[in-house]
Amino acid sequence: MSEQTKPRRRLIEARRRRDGFDPADGSSVPVRLADGWEWYIPRPMMEIVPIFEGGKAVDSARGITCGPEIDVLLEAIAAETNHVRQVLAVLTLGAFLLQRNYDLSDDELRRLLVFRPGDEASESMLRGIVEVATGKLNALFGRGALSDPKGRAAGSGSP
Repeated sequence: MSEQTKPRRRLIEARRRRDGFDPADGSSVPVRLADGWEWYIPRPMMEIVPIFEGGKAVDSARGITCGPEIDVLLEAIAAETNHVRQVLAVLTLGAFLLQRNYDLSDDELRRLLVFRPGDEASESMLRGIVEVATGKLNALFGRGALSDPKGRAAGSGSP
């Protein structure tokens, strides 16, 4: 049996967890990936940044973030006009987030983050990644908060 036709063993989510990651602590959300199993993606955090006048906090700016690296990836997804590149950007985001909780090789990421256009499970995976990373901004602020990679990736021509 060649290496390519050899059946692969299923990745066991609990065995790939990084030290200190506990899905029960509420810091991550399950998303069903291409292997058909749920894996946990870290939730964004709310930041309240004070605005000071004369050394006194008089107001604040609020934002949802997973950190500067994630914010850059989200901006790239929103700005991308090519459907395939936008899907790849979402999968990159998914890989980055997964690697915060799991010790995964590039080959393992490739197995977990397969996208099949027109496949509801694949589209759900993309939506799940974006919804977790944005704190469901689309649901809160409408589709303009971030372009819809599911619709565009499926070739619907949606903006």
